[in-house]
Amino acid sequence: MENLMAVWSWLTSVLTTEFFAALAAALSFFVAWRQHVWNKKHHLASIKPFICDFLERDHEKLSLSFSLMNKGLGPAKLVSYEFKWDEKKVSADEVAKFMTKSFTGDFKLYLAEMSNVSAFSAGESRVVMSVTKKNGASIDDLDKEAFSIFNKEIIKRLRLVILYQSIQGKEVFEYRTTPLTSLLNKT
Repeated sequence: MENLMAVWSWLTSVLTTEFFAALAAALSFFVAWRQHVWNKKHHLASIKPFICDFLERDHEKLSLSFSLMNKGLGPAKLVSYEFKWDEKKVSADEVAKFMTKSFTGDFKLYLAEMSNVSAFSAGESRVVMSVTKKNGASIDDLDKEAFSIFNKEIIKRLRLVILYQSIQGKEVFEYRTTPLTSLLNKT
C-alpha cells in the first residue's frame, strides 16, 4: 500500500508539472501568435499609401495647377487612372481637347496621363493638370473670361478617379476628386 501511495504521489506531481508546463507553452504560443498578428497589421498600416490632391489657382496671373501627392507612408501602385466628365469616362485626349478649345495660343497647357504601372513614392507629388499664361503674354479681359469659364467647368464636371494599392498589400483604395463646396457654390 505504501508503494501504491508513493507511485500516486509521484504521478500527481509529474502530471501537475506537465499540465502547468503545457499550459505555459499554450499561453506562450497564444501570446506570440497575437503579437505576430498585431505586428502584421501595424506593419501594413505603417506602409499604407494615401493619395490626396491640391488645387492651386491664381486669377491674377491666370494660372491653375492640380497636383496629386502620396501623403501615406508607403508607395502607391496605381491600379487604374481615369478621367470622368459628368460621371462618364473620357480619355485624356478628350480632356486635352477641351483645354485647347478653352484657351488661345497664349496659354501653356499640361495634362498628365498615367497607367496601371505607375506608382507614387511616399511624399511624391505630381502635377496632373496645369494652365499658365505664357511668359510675357499680355492678359486681357477675354483671357480672364476664358480662364474663369474653364475653372467653373472643370470644378463642376471633371473628376479624376484613381484606384491604387500598397506594394505589399492586396487592399485597393480609391481616390476621387471631390471639389470643395465653396468652389461648387461659385459655379
